[in-house]
Amino acid sequence: MGRCARYVKTSDEYVIFSKSMGLSQQWDRVTVGGKNALGSKLPKKAESVNKITAKNVAKFSKYSIIKNVELPTETNTIKSMSPETKELISKSIDSVTAEYDVHIDEIVSKPLGESDKNVPFQFQPIRGSDGSLIKHLVINTNYDFMGSQENFQKRILKNYDKGVLASNSVEGLISHELAHIMTFQDVSTYTGYLLRNKEVAERYIFGVSKYANASLDGSECIAEAFAKKRCGGALNADEQNLVNEFIERWKK
Repeated sequence: MGRCARYVKTSDEYVIFSKSMGLSQQWDRVTVGGKNALGSKLPKKAESVNKITAKNVAKFSKYSIIKNVELPTETNTIKSMSPETKELISKSIDSVTAEYDVHIDEIVSKPLGESDKNVPFQFQPIRGSDGSLIKHLVINTNYDFMGSQENFQKRILKNYDKGVLASNSVEGLISHELAHIMTFQDVSTYTGYLLRNKEVAERYIFGVSKYANASLDGSECIAEAFAKKRCGGALNADEQNLVNEFIERWKK
C-alpha cells in the first residue's frame, strides 16, 4: 500500500476514533512513514541536554544487572494481589532487565489518586532536592488485582482483545512502564526530563493501541509499541522506528 493510501486509511481510522472518544482532531500528529498530511517530517529532537549519545547510554551500565528483584514490603498490604501475581510482577521486571539496561531508581508501592484507580503500575518522574531526575516504578496499592492471577490475567486480556492496550500479560504492562524509564534515563535533571518529554510528545503516531491514540503523546506510543513487541506483536515501520530510537539503544 502506497504512503498516500496508507495516510487516507490512517486518517479515516483517526476520525472514527476521535469521534467515538470525543477528542479534538490534531492532524499534525497523524503520520505515516514519519510524515504528516502535508508531507512534512515530524520535528527533530533539539540539539540540547536531551541529545541521545553513546556516552549517555554507557553511563548507566552499572544498573544493567537486576536479579530476583524484591518488591517493597508495602506490596503485601494489597489484599487483592495474590502471591502468584506478586511473583509474576517480580519475574517480569527480571525478564526485561535481563535484556535491557533499565535504570530504576526505586520501586514504590503506594496508593495512586482516584483518577488513576484503574492503573496497576505507573512510571513517576520525581524532582530531587538537587534538581535531579528520580525515576520511580509505582505499584498502585489502590488497584484491584482481582484476587487471583487467573482473574487478573483475564482483566488484562479483556483490554487487549478490545485493542485498548497492547499488553496481553503482566510482563507487557511492566514493559510499558520500563519503556518510559528507558526513554528518559539518559537525562539527569528534572528540567531535562521536561524538555525531553515535550520533544517526545511530538513523536505521536496513530494506531499503536486505543490507549496510545487517546493520549496523543509520543511517549505513550513508544511504551505501547515496546509492550506490543514484548508480547509477541508485530510492529509496523513507524512503531519499530520509535522502539529502535528510544529503547533498543539500551539492549545489552
